[in-house]
Amino acid sequence: MIKPFDNSNVGAVGGFVRGRNGVDFQWRGALIDRYGDHASLALNDIKDAQFNDPKGELFLSTVGVNSAFRNIALKEIGGFDEQFHYFLDESDVCLRLVKAGWGAAIAPFAEVHHAYAESSERAANRAPRDLFQIATSRVNYSLTHGNPDWVETKIERFEQEQTGRLKKFVQLGRMSRRQAVWIEERMVQGLEEGRKRFVEGPKRGDLFSRPRSPRPKPFIDYKLARRPRAALVATTANRRKIYTLAERLARSGCETTIMDFEISAKRLRVSFSTGFWRHVGGILERERMGARPHVPRRFIRVKKELERVAARRGFDVILRPKASKYRIGDLTETPIQPVMTGYVAEPLRPGAAAQIVTLLTNLGVSP
Repeated sequence: MIKPFDNSNVGAVGGFVRGRNGVDFQWRGALIDRYGDHASLALNDIKDAQFNDPKGELFLSTVGVNSAFRNIALKEIGGFDEQFHYFLDESDVCLRLVKAGWGAAIAPFAEVHHAYAESSERAANRAPRDLFQIATSRVNYSLTHGNPDWVETKIERFEQEQTGRLKKFVQLGRMSRRQAVWIEERMVQGLEEGRKRFVEGPKRGDLFSRPRSPRPKPFIDYKLARRPRAALVATTANRRKIYTLAERLARSGCETTIMDFEISAKRLRVSFSTGFWRHVGGILERERMGARPHVPRRFIRVKKELERVAARRGFDVILRPKASKYRIGDLTETPIQPVMTGYVAEPLRPGAAAQIVTLLTNLGVSP
């Protein structure tokens, strides 16, 4: 998240967001126009300078759950506008930063795992409960940043889209007709409230009176000591021991991940609990269900998942069954017989296996 700020013109940075299963993305950056409509962001768009053009029509937008702002830039534009109680608040900031001469950037590897919970705005089944604040912010945003000749058309289209969306939820049985009618009434009230807030004007801090520094001060060079990073492969026979070992390693400061796959078609789920990452799922991948039968292999599924997350986790060593079919690299493996029968420590960088064995010895781990 910090790296893009090396460019002194960057005022805002956003990262990717994964959903509650820890695998699928909720957000991978987006482009937003002057009326609050979002468009998906392609890989080539991330480095496209045109989206930081104050006279443009599309702009990079961060998402509140995973974003960072340069202090001096945020203060220069007066901070967040409190008229945006919910929705489009960070998009308003990004657009105002661009207008002030700053830019926005996306950091794809800065990921947040974002769980879902029901709220006053959305039910547990993801159906809307109230569109008042969304409608309010949408109108205020459009009137603030949009072309006056197009604003009313855009607002009308938004209202039609939301009405159609409510009808779909009713058809799916996720809300009653009475609920839909009430939510639509609240939306209409929100549209009027948005106009009112636009007339009232923004509510944000005072702008800096002093001129902007030609080059912001660089971040303090603060580096944490690199901790060992280990991946542990669970099997049916050793699952309980592997989890106990993971807890001990995590408490000792090791960044620990467990690969736990069983013979089933369970969807992959990634979570963080008790100090370590858990990748849990079935070796019968759902995309293969109905395809030509094949003999399931845990080691194939484990290797595939390790490859998927290797760039982000940066594993030093893998504690795995000694069978050669589990081998990942070419470095010499080290038996950990006193700790786990039938397991070895396979280093992914020189010296990592010896380091993890020493750590296990110091912990006094026994079979």
